[in-house]
Amino acid sequence: MESFVKLKSVRKSVLANCILIGLMGIHAGAAESNWPVCVRSGKAPMYRQPARKSALSWVVGENMPLMATTQKGSWVKVIDLDGEHHWIEKKHLQYKSSCAVVKAGKAFLRVSPSQKARLAELSTVEKYSSFKKIDRDGAWVHVQDEFQGKYWVHENVLWIPVMRTRVTF
Repeated sequence: MESFVKLKSVRKSVLANCILIGLMGIHAGAAESNWPVCVRSGKAPMYRQPARKSALSWVVGENMPLMATTQKGSWVKVIDLDGEHHWIEKKHLQYKSSCAVVKAGKAFLRVSPSQKARLAELSTVEKYSSFKKIDRDGAWVHVQDEFQGKYWVHENVLWIPVMRTRVTF
């Protein structure tokens, strides 16, 4: 009986150490990985280089999701849904918000999370339409546009960047 208790204690210790090592790996990996951001401004200019005198590459609207890769002073290098690289000033970004953009040619906006649900008054939007992400129900994402309209959109037509972390032991 005593050896069983010792074995149980050893298992708990090994498990605790594995969890601790795993968390350390996640933390270290997160520092090296890309991170999702959302545009906070109504019109945010993005440039080819980290300077306002650089060539303008795109002007994006509020809630446009981007994947940040590098920070250089007040500039952040980002990747858009098409995989293009841009530089944007940090002041135009928010980090704790979640946003989505239409990646398909067109997306249907519904009043509830179902393919059978009726279309919303604003029934469709084009590619590059961006939204604030509110909630999720299975494969359906509840979104809000810049005019406070709320809709349900299927995840297959949206790009929602997420942080991915590699854990190695």
